[in-house]
Amino acid sequence: MKKTYLYGAVALGLLFTGCSSENVIENGVGDVTLGTDNDYYVSLRISGDVPGAGTRSATDNGTPDASDFEAGSGTESQVNSAYFVFYDVDGNVIGDVTPIELDNSKWVTDVETGSVEKYYKSVVKVSAKKGDKQPSQVICYINPVNNGNLNVSLKDIQTLQLETAVKGGNIFPMSNSVYYTATTGEGSETPRIAVPLTMDVNLFSTEAQAEEANANNQCAQIYVERYATKLSFDATTATQDDFVTGQRMWSDDGQEYTDHNTITLQFIPQYWAVNAESKKTYVIKSFREESTDGGILPNNYSFNALNDIINTGLTGDNTWTWNAPSFNRSYWGMSPAYFTNKYPEVSSDLDMDNHSEPQKYISYNELKAGTKGFAADVTAPQYFKETTVGSIALGSKNPAAAVASVIYVGKYKMKLNNTDLPDETGFYTYLSGPVDGKPDDQPYIYFENQANSVASAVAGGESMLKRFFIQCNILYKKVGESFEPYELENGLGFNALTEYLDISELTPDEKAAYDGNSETELKLQHNARTLRFKKAPGVEENIYVLTYNGYRQVVDRVTNEDTQISLVNANIALARNVGYALYYTSGHAYFNIPVKHFGWYRKGNTNKDDAAIDWNAVRVGDFGMVRNHSYSVEVNKIVGLASGIGGDDVELVPPSFSQDYYMSYTVHILKWAIVPTQKVDL
Repeated sequence: MKKTYLYGAVALGLLFTGCSSENVIENGVGDVTLGTDNDYYVSLRISGDVPGAGTRSATDNGTPDASDFEAGSGTESQVNSAYFVFYDVDGNVIGDVTPIELDNSKWVTDVETGSVEKYYKSVVKVSAKKGDKQPSQVICYINPVNNGNLNVSLKDIQTLQLETAVKGGNIFPMSNSVYYTATTGEGSETPRIAVPLTMDVNLFSTEAQAEEANANNQCAQIYVERYATKLSFDATTATQDDFVTGQRMWSDDGQEYTDHNTITLQFIPQYWAVNAESKKTYVIKSFREESTDGGILPNNYSFNALNDIINTGLTGDNTWTWNAPSFNRSYWGMSPAYFTNKYPEVSSDLDMDNHSEPQKYISYNELKAGTKGFAADVTAPQYFKETTVGSIALGSKNPAAAVASVIYVGKYKMKLNNTDLPDETGFYTYLSGPVDGKPDDQPYIYFENQANSVASAVAGGESMLKRFFIQCNILYKKVGESFEPYELENGLGFNALTEYLDISELTPDEKAAYDGNSETELKLQHNARTLRFKKAPGVEENIYVLTYNGYRQVVDRVTNEDTQISLVNANIALARNVGYALYYTSGHAYFNIPVKHFGWYRKGNTNKDDAAIDWNAVRVGDFGMVRNHSYSVEVNKIVGLASGIGGDDVELVPPSFSQDYYMSYTVHILKWAIVPTQKVDL
């Protein structure tokens, strides 16, 4: 099994030494009000972790061990600036945000033992004003995006959001590693956000005492973690089996099925991206409680409460250890995307005008323009914002759209009976059936029609419009006092109807009226297409729809409900009659690969060895991208049919039905923490 690495939180060992009036600080208790202004001196040590040689993988049981960490590379561990915010025992800010001057020549790299890569030692002065309480805890910010907005209480800092997790030049903002210091008893009640300080242990009265403590490595340890997540995607060595299917051919009068055409599809990769990424990130890792309706509550989860959610019903080796106080870190947390009760089922659920959703969904045109995503052959690690969701998202109607996923986007090159079709030929999939040489039924493929005709725009092929007409059995014309069904009549009968009928999406009004409840709307994925009237025929056109109430003439405005049907209701009747085809605009398509987290690899997950995800069995922690973790996804083989893109400018929301794909997953959570690499057959 391939090794999984964990990028560990960068360790910041900080010793705080203070100078104050001797009659102010008593017995090391921080709940003391200062009678005068005071200066404190802080002895600090900034350290970075590196892994030892390891042999075991976190994929064994979803729980990292000491060997599952990896140091940052390039600018990932670069420290350009550092700021400290001190708090009293109540979580109120003491003094101003305090910078320290970094002298890069003072970084020590000759580290004798342990997990330290390098460290930096210094002393800094902190001022407190009369009326303040003494400093009792501290948060450290490395390379902050905006240090001016950090001077807020501990309560408020937990919900402060940023637009970015990586600064220009790939400089990585970091802040305190947040974790529970114990899994039972004291320290398990709430997560440690700010590091506590104690007089005569971390705080001293003079700068000289601080310097002496600094020289003796007497430090209060602070560990920081990057805001960013890291993900690499590699499908460059993936093998591919052509997807072979067919289409039914029908006689000119549509009365009988004659033969199959064989259609071969080859997926041509173009782009990849992380879809459903959180739009913002918290400046400090969050463990806030989630309300039953998806809102964020003012209190933090206790360890037991959150562990019950993550490992409920599991015992022993079937659980996974998501909190690691011995490593000064946790492997789970809440992003802003966590706290919502509305996750999209389809693209039309997105607020296209206000873009108020907490997650970003990406369109084909954004990938093509280069404003989002990466070329398919880019395998270098990329950086993203922390994106996690909880039980409300996983219990929604479309959890595949709620979790952060890699979308692998491209177009299909097609052959019809071994003859190449033009590049970017659009097509539909509709129903399924037997195909020679295939053990299972395959989705059949159909093409666009010629203008004002049911004939296929692809020579030798069958059009989707003709296939819909053959399937349809509710279109009638009145002959005398009786009604006769429209038939192909060697193509002439239905050709006349192409002036009024075509293939497209139902309108919002039609979707809203579908089930007779104006407060609900039919949910259809963005590439669903059906047979519908594009305009209402005149009364003289003699076009009727057979309903459960009898024959009704299609009109633009109903004046007689006993004999007429509105355009909206006629289109609903047609959709119910023929169902939906799935359209591939210009042959564009994508695979959706949910990013698996440590919970997926627990021994008790019977779902993890299946080719398709059983969304009814997933748990909190199975999917997500947690800050300071690095993930890798490797595609081994492509054998399935990708989901169609119904419009190049439509943001992609994965379909709610299960998309079977075949891949080997190993997700690496790095030290960054390393999550095992996902090896995937598509």
